[in-house]
Amino acid sequence: MTYKALHDRFDLPPPPALTVWSLARSHESQRAWLPDFPASAAPVEELRRFLIDCVAPKLSPGVRIQLKVIASISAVLIGTHVVQLALRARRTPFSLFRRIQRPYGVLIVPEAITVVTAFGTVFCTCHLALIWTFVVSAQERRPVKCMWIWLTATWFPLAWAVYFYVVGWVYVRPRARASATSDLSRRSSQRTVVRRHGLEAWAINAAMLGAPVTHWALLMVPICLADRRWQSALASHVAWEERWGSSKDLDREMLLQAQQVWYAIVASSRYAALAFALWAVSAFVLAAAIIMSGNAITSFMRSQIAVQAMRLSACHTTPMRCRTTPLPEARQGPLGQRAPSPITSSYSGTTCDDVKLAEPQHSDSAGQRAQPTEGTASSSDAAPPIQLGCACRSAAVATVEVPDRRYHRVLQKLLVEFILQWVLMAGASLFLCGVALAVSILCTPQYEANHFEALEMPCLLAANYMALCVSLLFHSLQLGKLRGSMDFDSLATTTRGDRSRHGDAADLELDTGAGRGDARASPS
Repeated sequence: MTYKALHDRFDLPPPPALTVWSLARSHESQRAWLPDFPASAAPVEELRRFLIDCVAPKLSPGVRIQLKVIASISAVLIGTHVVQLALRARRTPFSLFRRIQRPYGVLIVPEAITVVTAFGTVFCTCHLALIWTFVVSAQERRPVKCMWIWLTATWFPLAWAVYFYVVGWVYVRPRARASATSDLSRRSSQRTVVRRHGLEAWAINAAMLGAPVTHWALLMVPICLADRRWQSALASHVAWEERWGSSKDLDREMLLQAQQVWYAIVASSRYAALAFALWAVSAFVLAAAIIMSGNAITSFMRSQIAVQAMRLSACHTTPMRCRTTPLPEARQGPLGQRAPSPITSSYSGTTCDDVKLAEPQHSDSAGQRAQPTEGTASSSDAAPPIQLGCACRSAAVATVEVPDRRYHRVLQKLLVEFILQWVLMAGASLFLCGVALAVSILCTPQYEANHFEALEMPCLLAANYMALCVSLLFHSLQLGKLRGSMDFDSLATTTRGDRSRHGDAADLELDTGAGRGDARASPS
């Protein structure tokens, strides 16, 4: 048969057997048979070009131009990321993680926006190096050293950025029900996941920090196996060039050594396909985590917006003696211990429509900001939140806190920003899942057919366009944080009123979402 002509003529061994990764090449004729080189005018030169195509990327001029444009834009964005991180470090203490004291120990909590920008900068830098490595190798037609490491390991910073961003979402959600109720006994009965299962802080920190390490170790096994076989193929190719590069006629030993090069590459592609399959699963899990956590936080924020709208509406329609405060003060100490809110201005005999809301005071001077005392920090002395239904019955006696209109607008803006981040993060994870799945399915068949350019051009372009979009997302996130835009590092303190600290010392709780719809009396 024609596809066996060269093998029959020189008595060559058959190609490797079909495996589970040979999904698109199940027919016998589609196995890795050597082409009929003697049919060409220069068979040795044809065999030499065949081997070069196996070890060197083959990119069309249009693809190279697109990759260069993407690389240039990415380089500019990387520079802006570095400048933004430097400005962030100059304005406030710069850290990727912060320590939060809890009753069961010290939690390590990621700074969501800072972590995602730092890891995103590393990812974009690695991807920029990947682009230039492939472009230079394609132009000079020389092999890419550690090609599978370049194609698979450069995605680790992106996965870790998304992972720590999701962890930041989970940690930052306040416990709505416990802070909404005025029953102190009910507050003390609220149990978090940690207290219910008797977990310690070190176990939570180990699980949070150990998950990316475990993921890295799991993926590096097939990546290292693929790279070992790739390096063996490159060494065999160098030996073939030194021995047979100047020959004029085909020889059985020459073809056997050429087979050794090609089949080592095919073997490496199978381990690479396994690595890409694991990447597809990892990206899908990340996307599912983003969707579930994002849905929980979106529901919580919408309930907070509804609470604020209800309170503003009640104040606008009922005459009362009012006082205005800044955003609700952050809770100090264990659950249920709330410091009294400082009164910034008082009004008597008027409606809330006539009240001019005072600006939040961030000065630490004694005359401008009231500090809570030790006596007010105990659960027995803490004043429960005032119920609007009772407070509004008597206009002459009632005294209530006027909800800050700016707080309502801040929550609305934060909800829009979060939904945008949520959609982009989930879309990037699903896109990475699709690209990795396509590569895992087509990698081995395309190498068996020596047509890897049919796979690498669309997948490499798609991956780099995604990297560009993710880089733009990281740029917008960090730029928004620098200009004072709200983010989830400050959500916990915004809902508790201490915006001046930007979430660096938020009182956080691990929450299962219980009571998500029960936040009706307090924005905390």
